[in-house]
Amino acid sequence: CEAYHSSSLLAPTHLCTCDLIQLLSRTPSLRLEQAKRDTSMKLITVSLSGIVALLLSGCMSQPTYKDSSDQDNLSSKAMGIVNYKINPDITGAPLSCVTVMPLHLSDESQEVIEFTPISLGEEQEFSQLAYDHKLKPIDKRKLVRKLFQAHIASTPIKLISQYEVDTALAKLGGKATDSALSKQVGCGWQLRGTITEFSVQRMGIYSALKVGAKMQLVRAADGFIIWEGSHLATSQEGAVPLSPIDLMVGVFRANQIINADEMESVTSDLARRLVRTMPLDSKNVLVAAARINHLFRVTSQGLNLRAGPGIKYSVTKVLKSSEQVALVSDKKRAPWYQVKTADGVEGYVSKKYLAPM
Repeated sequence: CEAYHSSSLLAPTHLCTCDLIQLLSRTPSLRLEQAKRDTSMKLITVSLSGIVALLLSGCMSQPTYKDSSDQDNLSSKAMGIVNYKINPDITGAPLSCVTVMPLHLSDESQEVIEFTPISLGEEQEFSQLAYDHKLKPIDKRKLVRKLFQAHIASTPIKLISQYEVDTALAKLGGKATDSALSKQVGCGWQLRGTITEFSVQRMGIYSALKVGAKMQLVRAADGFIIWEGSHLATSQEGAVPLSPIDLMVGVFRANQIINADEMESVTSDLARRLVRTMPLDSKNVLVAAARINHLFRVTSQGLNLRAGPGIKYSVTKVLKSSEQVALVSDKKRAPWYQVKTADGVEGYVSKKYLAPM
């Protein structure tokens, strides 16, 4: 090849057989390197797509409703799960009305949220936009309470107006106890609770809005809890950055979620889902399920029915295996249930030897 290239008779663009052989021998290697790069890019693309799909899965899935009657404390951190407990003694404490009380805000949710304001259009000449650029702690409390009020208003239950409740609270002043308020507004049932989370997470191409609460329906006269529930509603947005344009689109989409409309939408999801589990309508399927679980069967060969919640109390009757009992109350007596037998005898049994019918 050296002699071939040194010849002045041949054009420099010509190749000798040796050059061709070298070029052909390198081609599979070049193709292999290109294939490796293509495969790596595909793996990166699939991995990024999977990560973002996982991050965004919360906004595409339906929530799961979970009867947590066997749990002492309801979690409000698990996304996609609506936890609720309906007291089995619901038949003895029917709701006739509901008062939505002012809500508490957890220490973790005190941060002021800045967001994109809603545009009123160029033809509008207002000094202020439809919403302020910031959502303060007091605004969070008002928003969550307002949407609980709105969703309860769509049920058959009588709802005391927020104006009437706030007027009564102002009138009572320092004497505004739960029982005093119930007498003032003429309603003995109160919806109380805490906003456990109201936050925004921003991570460049990904952002998430989270609104959570733990609520209770309480009889003001004696503190009897007929229902409690917790939920964390979320909205998430982002994009897979496979190019500079994708990166810009991802950042834009992630920032678009932080606006007043989206905050109202997520808060409405929270309120609607929890109200759905409340015993406000006799046709509610979740309430019907709670009434079915009011009946239990004995799982042991012989179960002592005692006069009180503990082994120190005398045995009044021995229940047979598979015998049915009705749950009277399990309030603050775990692990003991107060039950009634088919022949009307009441007493206490260990709940570990009972199973729902």
